[in-house]
Amino acid sequence: MKMTNRQLQVMTLLCRGNPDGSVLDIDQLLESLVVQYGWVTSKASMHCTLRPMLEEGYVIRDGKEIRRSRSRSLLKPTDLGFRLMGIEPLEPA
Repeated sequence: MKMTNRQLQVMTLLCRGNPDGSVLDIDQLLESLVVQYGWVTSKASMHCTLRPMLEEGYVIRDGKEIRRSRSRSLLKPTDLGFRLMGIEPLEPA
């Protein structure tokens, strides 16, 4: 799969994660895109951007967690996603 520039920006942020080392939820991803790239988009549009990345196995949904008083789906890059970005996959603990 050939990724668009927007998808590569999303992958960069997902690989980076949160400053505390946790994975991003979709709202954090949307906020990070605005801060890092000035890219303002809707949640629906982000789902369309993520869908091929999920289907190709670059990203997985890593369960749900209560964040900011709501249940949030977490997005995690797979080993394939890390390799795509030229990052060595993290070893499992």
